[in-house]
Amino acid sequence: TREDKRASDSEAPRRRRGAGGGARRAPAPRLDEEQLADARSGALAVCAALHRRFGLTTVKLVLRGSKSKKVVDQGLDRLPAYGSLARLPAALVDEILGGLQSEGLVETSDGPYPVVVLTEDGALEAGV
Repeated sequence: TREDKRASDSEAPRRRRGAGGGARRAPAPRLDEEQLADARSGALAVCAALHRRFGLTTVKLVLRGSKSKKVVDQGLDRLPAYGSLARLPAALVDEILGGLQSEGLVETSDGPYPVVVLTEDGALEAGV
């Protein structure tokens, strides 16, 4: 009967749908010292190239190899370090950029449109 069908349906285990419902995410890659040094160097190079012109979001887009209109129209896809961190998850790129900030190599300006500012130490390390 219909009532029996409804009762058995409600007792059946429910499957989760959407994010996290089945496949597991691969763990974030861990970088060895040499890979981390290369990643930091690329990130610092992009920060130097975008110094006082763009914000950290744009830096991240360039490092991850975005083909967004902004990146392409501004010619940022022609930077040597463009896409250098494309294989890394966004969270790890954020961590690398945060490390540059905490080391005092990169800052962001104040104001409604904060931009990347290479510090004196950052410029020395970047070789600019």
